[in-house]
Amino acid sequence: MSSALERLPNELLDQIISYLDIDPPSQAGIYQEPDENITTSKNKCLKHLSQSCARLTNLVRPILFTHARMVLPDEPAQFCWFTHKWELARDIKSMTIVVTDEHLPRDVLCGWINHLFGSIDPLRLTILAPPKYIGEALEDMIDERHGWAFGIEHQILQLEQKNYGNVAAHQPNLPENNILHIRPWTSFFFNEGSSLKAYNHYEYFLSQVPSVLGQWGQEFTLMNHSLKHEQFFQGLESLTYTAVFPFYNHVELVCIAMQLLPRLRVVTVQLAPDENNHATELEQRGSMDPNDPWMELESSYSVIGFKIRTNSSVEEFRTRDLHIEAVRPQLTRSLTEELHGWAHDGQGVWRRPLNEETS
Repeated sequence: MSSALERLPNELLDQIISYLDIDPPSQAGIYQEPDENITTSKNKCLKHLSQSCARLTNLVRPILFTHARMVLPDEPAQFCWFTHKWELARDIKSMTIVVTDEHLPRDVLCGWINHLFGSIDPLRLTILAPPKYIGEALEDMIDERHGWAFGIEHQILQLEQKNYGNVAAHQPNLPENNILHIRPWTSFFFNEGSSLKAYNHYEYFLSQVPSVLGQWGQEFTLMNHSLKHEQFFQGLESLTYTAVFPFYNHVELVCIAMQLLPRLRVVTVQLAPDENNHATELEQRGSMDPNDPWMELESSYSVIGFKIRTNSSVEEFRTRDLHIEAVRPQLTRSLTEELHGWAHDGQGVWRRPLNEETS
């Protein structure tokens, strides 16, 4: 005997299912310290509903896989088979790729991304992987000489485009080694991970964090960045940079890298742990001076404010660190001084006045 739920018309069932749809956990997790559980969610209502009967399975499946995940090196073949079998390619709005093997052969990540994007066209691509694979995906070899001092296992790269769901709108390319070229991305998000461990070492500020943004800034400074790289940044309008207590001299390199983005309009920064992160307390058990990370954070924001003001394309700056009561007054004062004349909404968003000339 069928249940009352099953006897409802599809239109009503679709309406019910829509109320169970939630934002993907990866969107909340991207601002936290990178972890392989980025796609884990306690809310499994859609999954449980899909397991109740065949009819509901067919109705739920397209929504359930709107936000898809693939783990390398274990799942790519199965993922491609599954999406093809159930014709899910058009439904995928966001794609998260998690790299769990630090010994993955070179170019495997780019190879699978190229393969996937031959049949899917997501709004958002998120990659959680060790630093060297983030670098490879962006056609850069990451300098990991000082990686031991930071102990960063994963970083997060997220790219967004303005439209999605139309693979035919994109010209087929030869296999690309730079994922910035496979779609007209407009938003670039990078979670670098935590630098706290490095504060336990003597002259920590001389250590170089394995970071694609820092490396781009260094290459730009040394005039080592090729024109080939610059073409990949033409469409990017939004940059989000998050890290846990990076050194101010490294943040300066990140700001220099912004010059590679000629159409950059919005910059968002988070340099402190979120409210539920107790990493600072754990690291204080070592030889770290607890004042050092906060001094670096304040110096970093002074650098950021100056670099943002003198970057004529940037119209809006956002900080996600004003939730920290201990540093809120100083950060607000520092940024207001550096972004003199910009309108502040009181919540961490500064907007450049129209027709302002940079100095």
